[in-house]
Amino acid sequence: MLLLVAALAVGGVIYGLLRHGVPARREAPEFLPQGQDLGLSEVRQTAMKEGRLQWELFARSAGFIQKENQAFMDEVRVDFHGKDGRIVHVSAARGMVDTRNNDVGLTGDVAVVDGTYTLTTESLRYESGKELILSETRSRLLGRGLDVAGDRFAYDLSGGRMDVRGHVEGKIGDEDPKRPR
Repeated sequence: MLLLVAALAVGGVIYGLLRHGVPARREAPEFLPQGQDLGLSEVRQTAMKEGRLQWELFARSAGFIQKENQAFMDEVRVDFHGKDGRIVHVSAARGMVDTRNNDVGLTGDVAVVDGTYTLTTESLRYESGKELILSETRSRLLGRGLDVAGDRFAYDLSGGRMDVRGHVEGKIGDEDPKRPR
């Protein structure tokens, strides 16, 4: 009889738990940084505009925050494709993509390479709608016969034109500034 009462009591507890349930605790896995919904490694992402490849991004790792429509990346390389077929290669330590409009922000040891010219800076952003690469930090442009530095720059990918502004310093000539004198 005692065994029957104990079995009924255990059955009642189990029935109550199943019927009313215990709310499950949902926590982000330990490997995801706080607030991120998804984490990936070895990432490749592309952006299209009017049926044309606008940019292609490669990163060692990425994390996504869905409610903010943002992706954060480490060890980033982005190949920006101009309308004229030009490809501008950009590398940086970290990056962020706004997934609503395909704007890109890059920081940490940023290098922009377009043919024989290399621009270095600490941060830049890409405005997808205007196809502009912009920086508000001190930047230096080196290339054959060119060594120019300025506080801000804008590079129009569709027109292949670069503007350097603010405390502009530089040398223009026949010598390669990378070659020792």
